[in-house]
This record gives sequence, structure tokens and C-alpha cells, in this order.
Amino acid sequence: MGRNSDFITLMYTSWKAVPLKVKKRIWKYINSKFILPKEGKGWVMTGVREAWKGYKTRIKGKHFERYNNIEDMLKNRPLDIPEVQFQKLIAYWSIPSVKALSRLNSENRKKQQHQHRMGPISFARVRNEMREMNENKEDPSQVDVFVATRTGRKGKELDSGTQAVIDKLKSHQEAGDTSEKAFTAVFGKEQPGRVRCYGRTITKISLQKEREIAKIKQQHAETISSMKTELHETKDRVQSLEDLVKLLLQQSSLGTNIDEALSLLRAKESTHDINSKQCSNGNDRPSSSTRDPK
Repeated sequence: MGRNSDFITLMYTSWKAVPLKVKKRIWKYINSKFILPKEGKGWVMTGVREAWKGYKTRIKGKHFERYNNIEDMLKNRPLDIPEVQFQKLIAYWSIPSVKALSRLNSENRKKQQHQHRMGPISFARVRNEMREMNENKEDPSQVDVFVATRTGRKGKELDSGTQAVIDKLKSHQEAGDTSEKAFTAVFGKEQPGRVRCYGRTITKISLQKEREIAKIKQQHAETISSMKTELHETKDRVQSLEDLVKLLLQQSSLGTNIDEALSLLRAKESTHDINSKQCSNGNDRPSSSTRDPK
């Protein structure tokens, strides 16, 4: 989609400059081909944006920066871009201020350190795989994800800078810092609009919402579990009352004293309590010494 000029051209200076109606048309077309939840729109459109930006960068490098004059650029223009559009792109890329900004961005990219080794695999997928591998299904920390995505899956040796950073993170944790504090101590506070090691589309606000939702779900699960326990205990009490009535009626018909019947019932309830405790500790059946007397 990001490389299809029928949907979006390269004439826009940035993704923010792309009209909303164009983005809506792209999203509508994608939904006609795939069944997608509304919650996935942000992730999908981010993918389209990155594809568009990447395509524009490759076109510029292969058909603009490689040549020294406009004639050669037009002669070797990409066939999937109309000549009129490519001429406008050449004119825009040739503006001195635009060229200066491009050089600055290029220099800044070269300064980036500790690049991840996951290739096209998204951080969301990495985090999900790590979560599933955790025994308690907890989310991996930023430190865990950083180490996993920098060491990669092929066991290649790390560069000295990345290894030094990983050693610092481990040192902070060994000193008693939480993973969050260790990560902040090494990399500094998060910048607005993103959260490192969480992947695209994740912001501080969205992450906070996810945590709040997870907390509510956990509380709900605990409430349901508590209610089930109470219901089970109530059923046991009702059963005990039923047993009491049956025993009293039975002993009454046999002429047994009421006090004697109650003593038998208390002994029965005491045995039942012992059996319940054993079952709750993992024993499916009561031991022979605690079975109900027949």
C-alpha cells in the first residue's frame, strides 16, 4: 500500500502532510481485503507509513542522489512514478534547506547505537513470545526485551558498546534496582510519543491504559475466584444442614436421644473438615483414617 501510487504518491513532504481522506481510503481498502479489528488500525497504518517512507528513501537514493544532473535523473527515473511527479520530487529534493535537513538526518542515523538484531520481526511479537515463555505469563521488562533483541537469535558476538550497556543494566539490577529503574538509569527518561522496547504505536499513555486494563482483569478474576470459593462453602453448609435433618429424623425414628444424634453429627462434620483440607492441599481422596464412619 505504501508503495502504490494509486493510493498515495511520494509528493507529500511527510506522513503528517498526507490528507486524512487518503489515509481513510487506504484503511477502507485494507479492510476490504482482510478482517481486522478497529484496535489494529494504529498498528496497520504505522506499517503503511513505514513502507511509504522506506520506499521514498530508496527512490531518492537510487534515482536522485546517484546522479549529478537532472537529465540523468529523468533518464533513469523509476517507471512506476509518472515523469511529472518525479520532476516535482527532484525540484523538492534540490532545495538547499531540504538537502541540509537530509544530511543532518543522515548524520544522526549514523550516530545511533545498539541497533536491534530482529530484522523484520516486530517488538510486539518478541514481547508476546517472551510473555508466553514466562512461567507466570508476566510481561517482559524493558531490560529483558533490550537484551533479547540485541543478542538476536543467531548467537553472534555483540559489539563492545552494546555489551557494555548490557553489563551496566545487569549491574544496576544486581545492586537492587528494579528493571524500570535500571533502564532509566542507563538510557534516561522516555521521550514524549514513544516507549522504548515496546514497538511501534506504543506510547506512555497507551501503555498506562493497558496496565490499568490488565489490573482490572486481574481484580475481576480474583473476585470470580473468591465468589466460587464462597459458593462452594455455602453448598457445603447447606449439605451439612441437610445431613443434620436426615440424621435427626433417622435417629428420632429409632428412638435415639437428640443429644446423641448431635454428637454423631459433630463427629461427621469434623471428619468432613479434615477431608476438605486434604483435598485443598492436592489430595483427591481422604486417607483411610479420616473417612466418614459407615
